Amino acid sequence: MSQDFPDLEGYQIDDSWAVAHSSIRNLPVIVRLRPNLIDIAGHPQLSHRIRVIWKYQPDSEFGLPATEEMTSMDVCENALIESLEKDNQTIMTHILTGDSMRQWIFYSSDVQGAVERLREIIDSGVSQTVLEATAQEDSQWEEYLETRNSLNLDGTPPS
Repeated sequence: MSQDFPDLEGYQIDDSWAVAHSSIRNLPVIVRLRPNLIDIAGHPQLSHRIRVIWKYQPDSEFGLPATEEMTSMDVCENALIESLEKDNQTIMTHILTGDSMRQWIFYSSDVQGAVERLREIIDSGVSQTVLEATAQEDSQWEEYLETRNSLNLDGTPPS
């Protein structure tokens, strides 16, 4: 039986966020995730996972950025959401901050269109650092679902 997905054209993104602390290579990582995107997880039009990465010099032994750089990342993040989520072409699902990088993870229906919008953001000067981006097929939203499951949002033990 196939899942019925909402029409993306009129879809309203629930902008609620869950926050958790985790670790990668024994370094702390802050995980922020939109838990209420479960109704579109695996949507056939959003089959490409895009990861945008901002690398930074950690401010401490914990691998987290300095306050000033965190503020710059937040400005960049807002620009990413405003541009990439316009018309629901690309939807941010979660964010990882730690291990000397912030990673914004999106699912997209149009990788080339998302790259063009990302170039516009970079050209606007919002980010004073080099942003890296990768795209990968993830039609089942495996990374989002695994990350969401690891946060134990519904009270059941992670599988």
